[in-house]
Amino acid sequence: MGIWVGAHESQGFALQEALSCDVPLIVWNIRSMNQELGSNLPDIPATTIPYWNEQCGEFFYDKTEWETVFSKFQNNCVLGTYNPRQFILDNLSVDICEKRFMNIIRG
Repeated sequence: MGIWVGAHESQGFALQEALSCDVPLIVWNIRSMNQELGSNLPDIPATTIPYWNEQCGEFFYDKTEWETVFSKFQNNCVLGTYNPRQFILDNLSVDICEKRFMNIIRG
């Protein structure tokens, strides 16, 4: 299991690499680009986890959510609930991305 504290991501390659190694994550997510430390960015919607579902782990937005979400995350890790590698294989593998790309080209 891993803890991920980041900012906004366009694609999140490093995070996806952790998921592909079957590491469930708890992520402190963001809602806006202006949440990046030291930035003067506009209030544009953003996320730390652009590719994600319940197989990957848990996320939260505010520090007040930490204890509740972390407890759920720990329990689910013990139970083997998460399957982040399968999420990557089902949604972001080369074959899947190629099929999606070809469908866009073919219309």
